[in-house]
Amino acid sequence: MYYFNMNQKWTLLEHGDSLERQYWLIFKERFPNYEIFWSNFIVPLTGRPNNLNDIQFKKGIDPLLEGMAMTHYSIFRSLCYIFDEKQMYRRESLKNIYIHLRIITDLVELLATHLINIKIKIGKCEPLEMLTKNKFLTMAEEYFLKHYEKQFNKFKEVNNPVTFYVHGKRNIIKEFVKDDDFNKIEKLFTGIRRYSNFLIHMPAPGTVYLKFDTGYMTLMAIKKDKIDKYDLWTTILYNRDYDDLIEQSILVEDDFKEIQIRLNEIWKYFINEMEIISKHREYNNLISDSETNMQTFSTLTEPVSGSAVHRDKPSTSGSDIF
Repeated sequence: MYYFNMNQKWTLLEHGDSLERQYWLIFKERFPNYEIFWSNFIVPLTGRPNNLNDIQFKKGIDPLLEGMAMTHYSIFRSLCYIFDEKQMYRRESLKNIYIHLRIITDLVELLATHLINIKIKIGKCEPLEMLTKNKFLTMAEEYFLKHYEKQFNKFKEVNNPVTFYVHGKRNIIKEFVKDDDFNKIEKLFTGIRRYSNFLIHMPAPGTVYLKFDTGYMTLMAIKKDKIDKYDLWTTILYNRDYDDLIEQSILVEDDFKEIQIRLNEIWKYFINEMEIISKHREYNNLISDSETNMQTFSTLTEPVSGSAVHRDKPSTSGSDIF
């Protein structure tokens, strides 16, 4: 048997991998709960408790926990990609950034799915149940009356698929997050997904530059709530309303800042949920093989609510621990 070193303070700057140590200061102020989740629930899955330099997963951990850790880290990687793309901004950067913002929204829902499946596996909640036939038909009728005609017309115009969601990812996040926080998250995630679909699946929008008296020129973007007005290049060329446009740098920075804040809010709920999960008697069986037994933190660093703006460049000091 071995025990988690509860006297060791695990930090991304000291004990993260090369990417985490290089970029953590960029996200620490707005998304501090990432490190709290990592130190309490990711570190114990690795060899770090026995060897500070061993960042690899231990043998024998449950695939659900490995998937949780992989998803958690992949979200951080997309944040790093967006930061780098903003530093070397190009014509295609708007699309590239919103692809990764969209990836983050999908991965957050995947992480929530992992947590629910972990709860099911240790017996903390019941598996999801199928709808009854009557409930399914009621939902189908409501969809037909409220949404089908509009979606069918969109299908005829631009070949958008007609979709009827019976079980959606949206329900997964709501399992954890309170209504007020969920509404803010849902608004941001929906806006990002709709805008990324516009940039990915539709013809490239017309390019507009705004020229200032000083001679400085900046790329403009169509605002997220105005994209339906500008499906043709001639519209943006001859009939554009400048109130419908925004500097790309401002649009990107606003969403990049907000998604970090919303992630921090979601992680507050994830941390609280994982603290309960990790104290369950069956949890040890998920994080160690037959030859080892893991004891997780007895006390958890309090999740952080809210965060401030931080614009430091990433640190490049320190040696790689790979």
